[in-house]
Formats: sequence, C-alpha cells, structure tokens
Amino acid sequence: MSVLKLIASDSFLCINKCIAKAFGLDAAVMIAELATCYNYWESQDGLTEDGMFYETVERMEENTTLTKYQQLKAIAVLEDAGVIRTERRGLPAKRYFAINEEKLLEVVDNKKSKNWTTGSEKTEQQESEFFDVNKNREEEKREIKNRTIRESGSSAPTTTAEKKPKRKTSPSVTDDKATEMMEPMNISEPLREKVLEWLQYKREIGNTYKETGFKSLLKQVEKAEQKHGASAVMNQIDLAMSRSWQGMYLDKIVSSNNNNTAKKDSFSSGVDMLMSEGWYND
Repeated sequence: MSVLKLIASDSFLCINKCIAKAFGLDAAVMIAELATCYNYWESQDGLTEDGMFYETVERMEENTTLTKYQQLKAIAVLEDAGVIRTERRGLPAKRYFAINEEKLLEVVDNKKSKNWTTGSEKTEQQESEFFDVNKNREEEKREIKNRTIRESGSSAPTTTAEKKPKRKTSPSVTDDKATEMMEPMNISEPLREKVLEWLQYKREIGNTYKETGFKSLLKQVEKAEQKHGASAVMNQIDLAMSRSWQGMYLDKIVSSNNNNTAKKDSFSSGVDMLMSEGWYND
C-alpha cells in the first residue's frame, strides 16, 4: 500500500503521530489532506506531467478547518522539511502541490537525521517570535502614550487604563409607579387613564420613561388640562398615538374654549359694524 493512501484523510481528519511530532498538528492535518487530494487526482488521471495537483485555500479550509493563515504556516514548515513543493500555475493562478514520498517515508519510519530541526520546533519558535513582536509593539504604544501625557503635564498610568465603572441605569416607570406619581397632581381621573394608555403605547414602540422624564411629562399634562380642559388633552394624546408620534405635542392643542371665545368675539365685531352703519336698530 502506498504511504499516501495510508495517511489519506478521506472522510476523517486522519493524521500520523510521527508527522505530528515532527511538523506540528496543523502541518500533519495539511499533509494528510494533500495526500487525499493526490490519491483523488491520480485516480482521475488529473495529475500534471511532473506529478503535481492543485488545491484551493477555500476547499482546504472546508475539509480541514485550517484557516488561510494556518495553511500558510503549515506549508512553510513542510516546504522547509522538503516534504512538499508548491507552485502557482495557470490563469487565474492556482496553487499546485507535489509530495516527496521518500522524505515522507523517512518521517513515518522515524529515520530522520539527528541534526534535523523538526517542524514543531520551528512552529513553536515562529509563534514565540510572533508574540514577542506583538508584546514589544504594545509596550511601545504604552510608552508613547505615557510620554505624550507627561509632556502635556498630566499624570498617566503606566499600565492598561482601568475600566470605568458602568453607570447604574434607573428602572423604567411601571403603571403602578405612574399611578403613584400622579396621585398628588391635579389631573382628572379620565386623563390619568389616558396617560397610562400613552405609557403602554410608548412601551410598544420601544420607548420607555424614566422617573425624571415621566415627572416632567405629568407637569406638562397638568398644565395643559388647566389651560385647555381634559377633553382637549385626551384628544391630542389619541391623535399622537394614531399618527405614531414620539411625543404628545401638547403645545399644539387648540381648546374648544378658545374656539368659542374667538367665535363670540367675531360675532360681536360683526354686530358692532352693522350698528355703526345703521343696519341694526333696537
């Protein structure tokens, strides 16, 4: 049986322990999937003249869960060890692979030379260097920030800034709370019921009142009722809800009392004009 068929992943993520110890887990998964691809293209007569085949980043990730970054690292380890060879061919360019079976057999048979640095050691070294670089960058950023603040005359922490405590949010006004808040106010009972109906409407559209905001609203309702009457205020609230307004807009109310007064003034002015012209006599 061919060594490539022996380690092929097919329907499973199948890896060889010797390869994993030599190159690291990601590289072991990578070479197993490449072996599967090789066997497939060989059975389909799809290998190139020099025994190469192609595999996309997306298909490799789907079959192995290795991300593009993990694939690049695994390919670098396997290429350094001489286990695989890669080329980009065609238009658009595709990623082609060739597997060195002899080199792979040495790893599987545990016949590696003593002075050969393993892929897992290289991977650990690369990851260590990667984290060291990031650590240095973070330290440089903190130093620049501290120096800038010192030059401006302010004190600055040398470590990561402390998280600000979250502000406690007050609870939304419930119907019971609203009823309690309206108790000492000069608002008629029907209008109180309409205010509770408005409170329910605001909840349904995703807007609720906090205690301070609702207290301010009640003062506006009380003032509007004294000026225009309960009926006019209730009609305005119904209008606001029917038109999906965010607010009551109580300043837009035109009370029936004001209309009647205006009509009386207009009638009186007309009578005075007729009397002055001699059209009306007692």
